[in-house]
Amino acid sequence: MTTGRDAPAAGFHRAAATVLRDASSPDDVAGALALVRRVVLGPNAASPAEDDEVVAETSSVRALASECAAAAEACAASKNPATARWTGFDAVGEEMLHAVAPRWLPLMRSARRRALHDEILAAMPPTTAIRVLVPALAPSSTTAGRDLDDASKTAVATEAARALAAALERGIARRLLSNLEPAQVDDATQLCAALFSAADKLELSPGSHGCAAALHPVALARTVAAQLCDAARHSCAATGHSCAVTVAAAALARACRRGAADAVADALLDAVTDSSTSDVARPDWANELIDAISDAHAVAKLAQSFVLRCASRGATWRACERGFRAAFSVRFGRCASTRHAVCDGMLLRRPQPRAMLPALIRVALVDPPRMINHPVNEGGGDKEAEAEAEAAARARHRATTAAACVDAWSQLELVRGGSGALQGHVAAVVAASLTAGALIGGSIQSGGGADVVVTPAALMRGISARLDSPDARTRAHGRKVAVALSRVVSPDRPLTFHDDEDFGASDIENGGDVSEDEEAWEAEAWRLGVDGVEDGEEADAEADAEADAFAAAVLGPEAAAGDKEEADGGPDEEGENDDEEEDDEDEDVDDPDGAVKLGGGAIRRADSGTDDDDDDDDSSVASALEPYDISDEDDEEADIDGDPNAVAVSADDAAARRLRAVRATARRIARLPRPKTLSSCVDALRQARRGDETAASKSSIDRADEAEGAVHAAEALIRAAPEEIIGAAPAMVSALLHAHPATPDPEPLGAARKKALAAMCAVVPGLAGPALAFEAFASGRCDAGQKLEVLDAVADAARELAALPPVPDRDGDGATRLPSTHGDARLLGDDWKKPPGGRVRKVGRERVFAPASLARLRAGPSAVAVADAASKPRRTRAHLIGASLAGPLLAGAVEMVRQAEERAFAAAREEAAVRANPDAVHVPGGGIDALVLGRALGCLGECCAASRNAPDAAKIAGAVLELALSPGAMNHPQPHVRRAALFACVGAVTSVPPAAAWHALSGGVGGVASGSALARGLAALEDAAGRARVTDPDGDARGLALRAQLSAADLRQRAVAVGTAGGVDPNRADPMYLLKNVSSLMIGDA
Repeated sequence: MTTGRDAPAAGFHRAAATVLRDASSPDDVAGALALVRRVVLGPNAASPAEDDEVVAETSSVRALASECAAAAEACAASKNPATARWTGFDAVGEEMLHAVAPRWLPLMRSARRRALHDEILAAMPPTTAIRVLVPALAPSSTTAGRDLDDASKTAVATEAARALAAALERGIARRLLSNLEPAQVDDATQLCAALFSAADKLELSPGSHGCAAALHPVALARTVAAQLCDAARHSCAATGHSCAVTVAAAALARACRRGAADAVADALLDAVTDSSTSDVARPDWANELIDAISDAHAVAKLAQSFVLRCASRGATWRACERGFRAAFSVRFGRCASTRHAVCDGMLLRRPQPRAMLPALIRVALVDPPRMINHPVNEGGGDKEAEAEAEAAARARHRATTAAACVDAWSQLELVRGGSGALQGHVAAVVAASLTAGALIGGSIQSGGGADVVVTPAALMRGISARLDSPDARTRAHGRKVAVALSRVVSPDRPLTFHDDEDFGASDIENGGDVSEDEEAWEAEAWRLGVDGVEDGEEADAEADAEADAFAAAVLGPEAAAGDKEEADGGPDEEGENDDEEEDDEDEDVDDPDGAVKLGGGAIRRADSGTDDDDDDDDSSVASALEPYDISDEDDEEADIDGDPNAVAVSADDAAARRLRAVRATARRIARLPRPKTLSSCVDALRQARRGDETAASKSSIDRADEAEGAVHAAEALIRAAPEEIIGAAPAMVSALLHAHPATPDPEPLGAARKKALAAMCAVVPGLAGPALAFEAFASGRCDAGQKLEVLDAVADAARELAALPPVPDRDGDGATRLPSTHGDARLLGDDWKKPPGGRVRKVGRERVFAPASLARLRAGPSAVAVADAASKPRRTRAHLIGASLAGPLLAGAVEMVRQAEERAFAAAREEAAVRANPDAVHVPGGGIDALVLGRALGCLGECCAASRNAPDAAKIAGAVLELALSPGAMNHPQPHVRRAALFACVGAVTSVPPAAAWHALSGGVGGVASGSALARGLAALEDAAGRARVTDPDGDARGLALRAQLSAADLRQRAVAVGTAGGVDPNRADPMYLLKNVSSLMIGDA
């Protein structure tokens, strides 16, 4: 029988499409659709009687009736009548949507429309429906709809969307995958891809029709994914993947790649939750479906979305773990890329919902799925060999994941530049893994492999880095892991943190409520290591094995074996013969630097005794290569004690050695690569790889040299003030502040970095000042040293903005000449070099007539102009200090003072707790925040002194006085903070002009003196300074209190003198003069 394009049904449909396209009346359309209905719906589908009459009366349709009869007979005689009837129907469907829907459909009654249009479109097979409806959603892109007007295009898209939404409700994707043949897999995959893209093609605006909501990208992806999962769930196949699973996997992978991973995960979670092993043909269908996805990146995105959807639904972590294992365990055991995405990307590199974190820890580290290298349903082979290989692969995976956890915890870049969410996530992973007994060690069961031990020294590096951090939240993360590690090492005496700075290791540990950075499950993280699947003697044996491995990880394998032998009655003969070796190995295990000596990072692999010997040899060689001085200084000192000339020669030699070292450093720095632009300088400081570079084009040493050269060249680039400095200022500030490349000369690097930061704040203070203050005090990525460096740079920039900068004078040759302090050096030019001191010998007598006039004549008019300009007043930029430097710094200082007040209240409570529990281990605080707070207050005092000529000097002084006189600063337990607060008060008071003080004290125009911050600050300063001068135990603080009290009184006197038109000493306008002579001035006035 003829099939395909030459089939009778295909010829009939082409003729019917021509009649619909050329129809001139509704009767022509109704008659043609009635004949189409007879063919596609079969002889049993009766049409209305009036349609039969139309067929008989219409001449254009009578010719089509004969073809309809032939097509109906041919379809009835075919082997598959249901499929043969729809052969070639695509042409009719296209004309029904593009020709009938906009022109003739509004003229039909509802009953005729339902019978001749809606029922035909609803009866289309899934393949035909997708080919007909999806292109019609975008009539502007089709050949038949390109020339239609806007109203007709809207009508076409609306009818296609309505029909497709109804097909989705009937399960078009599920019906498409049912009873698929292998030859139909490619076509079905393309149709599924077209179905997912329907939302992108729809030309209806949102809300224009009810069907538009069903074709929203998220709703459409979730509906289609749910139907595909259901089809894969009920597919039948004895072995291997069925056609439905193959098509569904390809379609889901494409959807995840196109941004619909959340919708697919939602549908998969519903299918996994609702499925049971009794109502499906494939009990492990979800694992087979995910395993059939060939795109590893799509699987990674789907796994990430699966965990997020579990968290958004409020599911427990146990339910999340069960669902994750039901869908991803086979893929996890088979695909290394998926394991890396879960164990590295999700577990360590990207913050996950904290409530779902136990599920990831158990899947990735505590109890990973079975590692397989064969299909799920494949059998055969040696069962014992397979079990041994599986145990070895599982142990290797746990060892690798544990090493990755410790490496992520020990990275200094995470502590300095990582986000707070990521730092808390990594801390929670490490602490929970330690508590569950999965991180310290793991053992491979009988079957091969070596014990894998994570040394506590590797964890201590991360703990120390976090405890030294200036951020309180980062220190809390370090305390959390330190407490977990101490409970592993010494369960009887766990570590606690009680001091005046960081009170309490954790709210959970102290029996309080859960903090914002913790979840309730972290209080019982040991439950993550409990295996609830197995029970009986096997579970007990496994628990004993895990306990032995845990003890071996903490105390060393020999110590664990010794405990076991001691419990059995004593050591065996081999242990007695190897006592000396065991003692040596125990020393290596107990050494906190053992991980470094072994050369294995966070992992120690005890493969053989030869490796241990090699490690010992390496450590001995390293100790033998320690540098030492061979100059025999003791003998030299004994020889030169009695000889003054020898002492002088020795001093000269030491100075010469230092000079050679300085010159060598200068030559090395001069040879470093220097960037030419600010953007390249930022890239070099970040040690970022450019687009034209590869991983092997430059080594880490080359990038470190580029970063160091960029630090030394940054000040000159910034001083040049290029146009790109406006856009590059925030990035430049952040890159400079975090630029710490490896260098043998850290002191010149630090000095150059501080000069560059000060130059940035001086050149563009409005951009660099707020950015620098935010990066230092609000981002949480800077330690105490970086904050102190920022404060020094801000103080230097404030002094530079308030100073009198030299004015360059260009001659005709374009050269810039500046005043010099070397006298004739200006006259001799650049070739002049200062001769070495002490070695110039003058012979004879020299007479110079009129040296000043001679120098002026040699220098020319430019030198005279420079000298004249130096004696004239110049404008400063002190008005930028308040808004650009002091204001952002005040915001950070206010937060530090508030935290100091909170710590003061908490310290009292913690002292009572320590007295109640004398056996607790006490860890004293370091006072890092107090050091930064004191320097910040001093920097604010310097900013006030530098802004004395600014219009907003009184406002800045009032704000600084209010901050410095707060209880958190004036009553701080550290004396240097109290001294800094009083110094800031003195700087603020001495920088206020007398007129501004009189305006504040008298109330100004409004006559309300109490409303001025400066007036309130002056009154409070006199009281607070008077109390501190009597009660403060620190002598320097008492002296500064006296100076502050006298400064406030002197300012009042000067303000009264200005208000009463009295004269004052002109030297009192200089704040530095007042700082030095305020006591004598007040005594003299008295």
